[in-house]
Amino acid sequence: MRSTLAGRSSRGLLLLCLLIAAVECFVVLVVLGVNGPKILGGDGPGYELLAQNMVHHGVFSGVDQAPYTPSVYRSPGYPAIIAALEAVGLGSTVMVRVVQFALLGLTGWVVGLIALRLAGRRTAVVAAVLCTTYLPLVWLATYQLTEVSAGLVGAVLALLLLRVRDADTPALWLWAAAGLTLAVGAYIRPSFMLLIAPVAALAVLTGRGGWRSRTRWIGPVVMSAVFVAALLPWTARNLALTDRLVPLSAASGGSLYASAAQYHGDISYQFDDADWNRFAAQSQSVVRAGEDQPPGWRRELALDDAYREQAKDLAGELSAGQVLSSIPKREAYLWSPADYPPPGRSYTLLHRLGQLQYVALGLLVLVGLVMRRRRLLDDWPLWVGAIYLAVLHLVFHIESRYSIPARPVLIVVAAIAAVAAVDRLRARERSPVVAQHAR
Repeated sequence: MRSTLAGRSSRGLLLLCLLIAAVECFVVLVVLGVNGPKILGGDGPGYELLAQNMVHHGVFSGVDQAPYTPSVYRSPGYPAIIAALEAVGLGSTVMVRVVQFALLGLTGWVVGLIALRLAGRRTAVVAAVLCTTYLPLVWLATYQLTEVSAGLVGAVLALLLLRVRDADTPALWLWAAAGLTLAVGAYIRPSFMLLIAPVAALAVLTGRGGWRSRTRWIGPVVMSAVFVAALLPWTARNLALTDRLVPLSAASGGSLYASAAQYHGDISYQFDDADWNRFAAQSQSVVRAGEDQPPGWRRELALDDAYREQAKDLAGELSAGQVLSSIPKREAYLWSPADYPPPGRSYTLLHRLGQLQYVALGLLVLVGLVMRRRRLLDDWPLWVGAIYLAVLHLVFHIESRYSIPARPVLIVVAAIAAVAAVDRLRARERSPVVAQHAR
């Protein structure tokens, strides 16, 4: 009976989330008019070119003309999604947006399933609705960027880890599925690659049995092994191509240089268009370092190496005081609203709505964490991604959208607090009536 009710709740949540996402898709694309052919997002055209070359030339290349020299600058996960749509005739900019709204609906559904497991059906509905209507994800669904798909992967990973946590004897396939899911996330966003370390460590720390027990270790080992095995093919491809160990992408040098420039004060943590222009001007010497290499992976590696050298030199000028004093501001910008409403007459109103939603959900998350403070260690699948990104971006540069993949699962905590607040208000409304009857 319980499994039947859970199945009905799951299907109901899925339909609800897909319906909300469909309405949002119509409003954004049709009513607000975000349906033009222009690809949104600074990295979007690059992903599009990689996808087109995959479909039409059978090569992972960022070059727009023959010879299509292979690329190692990006990981293949997100371009593969666009390429799959292109291969079935759905590769237009509008269809990519429609599919990303569908992914948003699926993310809300998975978040609802997490809440269903932790706190029951009412909280599940609230969490699913809050996630599917989360404005940063709504706007980012129109951008040809990785945040929406990465947010879905992060939610699926949290759900699998919670299933493992709650099972008396978790099946090894669940551990393997968690490792494979994390690998998919790394293929989409290479910054996920090191997440396996804290996930495996926390899985061992909170596992059942003694420290020498096979039960405590076997699952995390299987998860880690599947994760590594899933990344080996692309790592082997890059090694054969470049004779260098490039596990997923060769783009970290630019991020390290931008991070050092942010610590140094050359560009702000807001990283707006003016900052991008300043960063481009500051990077001219680095760009020239790669110009003597032919387009493709040789130029990409030369640029990455040059960025790393510049980052090392700039970081050497920083004092410990500069770094430490910048951390609060750095984290505040990483976890700032990150809403990107479409330009136009409604921009200011939509931006204010995003800020209001951000404040409300932020307060609810804090209240929820206080409510579940005695279960924080058990709840580690909900917060491990957020802590990981917060630490990772002490090293790599800050853009507020980089924290988006960790936010959907935190909405579960907000939903728990919201339902508890409503229940408390209802209890206060009933209490005078009960007292009057008692007299």
